[in-house]
Amino acid sequence: MQGGNTDKLLQEIDHRWDALTNTSDDSDKTRIALPHPFVAPSNGIFHGDQFYWDTYFTIIGLLPSGRVDLAKGMVDNLLYLAETFKFIPMRNRLYNTGISQPPFLTSMLRLIYEYTHEDDWLARGMELAEQEYWTYWRNEDPNDDYADHSVYRNLSRYADHYIVHQTAEHESGWDMSSRFNGRCLDILPVDLNSQLYKYETDFTWYFELHDKKKSDEFNRLANERKQTMNELMWNEQDGRYYDYDYTREKQTRFVAASCYGPLWANLASKEQAEAMKESLDIIIKPGGIVNSAVGSLPQKQWDHPNGWAPSQWLVISGLQNYGYDELAQELANRWVNLVADVYEQTGEIWEKYDVVHQKPGKEGRYQNQTGFGWTNGVCGAIAERYF
Repeated sequence: MQGGNTDKLLQEIDHRWDALTNTSDDSDKTRIALPHPFVAPSNGIFHGDQFYWDTYFTIIGLLPSGRVDLAKGMVDNLLYLAETFKFIPMRNRLYNTGISQPPFLTSMLRLIYEYTHEDDWLARGMELAEQEYWTYWRNEDPNDDYADHSVYRNLSRYADHYIVHQTAEHESGWDMSSRFNGRCLDILPVDLNSQLYKYETDFTWYFELHDKKKSDEFNRLANERKQTMNELMWNEQDGRYYDYDYTREKQTRFVAASCYGPLWANLASKEQAEAMKESLDIIIKPGGIVNSAVGSLPQKQWDHPNGWAPSQWLVISGLQNYGYDELAQELANRWVNLVADVYEQTGEIWEKYDVVHQKPGKEGRYQNQTGFGWTNGVCGAIAERYF
């Protein structure tokens, strides 16, 4: 529900887009110069950085605010990186060119296309996304030198070029979390494979009008991934998907917001979606969705009691995909009210929040940052859709 604090928050977010907009700085030799202005997550330790998956959660707020050119330019920056490196590095840093982040490129392409209807632009983007899919996430190019991602029954894991558990976890974006328990290379993640299923269905959609044979092939791949995920990851008793430990051939049974990624990707059946809605209570807290159902010692920043903007959006929009509008609205209210109330108290918009105690999030690998790109984006997208 929109109120005084929420109105103030949304006005502040509108002002902050300009403050967070960066251009490439040639004086920093660790950075890859990008051709277009972009929104950095913050003006703190991430000033001058454009991250891969942050971009998706940022542009969903830029587009309804009327900043279509800025959003399109950010996606063009990712296409530039994809063209240069044959995949998209986690950010525009030279020392990050052996690691990526959760893949959202086709979703970004479709979002921008809804505003611009530029067919040639979409064609170029889909070509580069298909290259990223095969070369990096399916590692089927015999000439590539990247880590193996597709490792078990055509399902993929996170992995960096060093093949190290810790940096594979960095690629997940969930750095760090008890979800992987220090064994990220051994885990087939629900969310990553849901995102790759979304790629396959997006390719099916695009090639339907351009290459029917290729469209049919991606439709087959999507159905194959869905079937394998249902076999390995779906837990009928618990009413949710779990990450799969392929080295031990069993589900991890770690309850996290990522378990609900199939809702966002439209992978779940109606019956599964109903069960997932019923099982969601365990991670619903006063301030929204908590990242994991239990805490950890030592505290890890992607665990309970923290909730992050991406988790809110993926769960909320996933519920809406299946017609659970009332619960989606309730969760949208909880999150935006939390961000608005904490902004009123602290004068800041934070990277992450303690959704249990309704305050800025607990720190983990580094000090909690303010700004903040994807919090602004998700709040803006929620406001456009729900308020």
